[in-house]
Amino acid sequence: MNIQPIHNDADPDRAFARLEELWAADAGTPEANELEGLSLLIKKYEDNRYPVGSSHSA
Repeated sequence: MNIQPIHNDADPDRAFARLEELWAADAGTPEANELEGLSLLIKKYEDNRYPVGSSHSA
């Protein structure tokens, strides 16, 4: 497993490419763990880069 942080707009492309390779990984395998880790990194990056505002109206 070689998970790298996502710091810029080019890094998610690399992460998504690896995510696609791992998509059918069997649960409990190192590949499934890598898939989960990459998913969390991508989500964190997207949440920070493209925040969604509150749905509460004033």
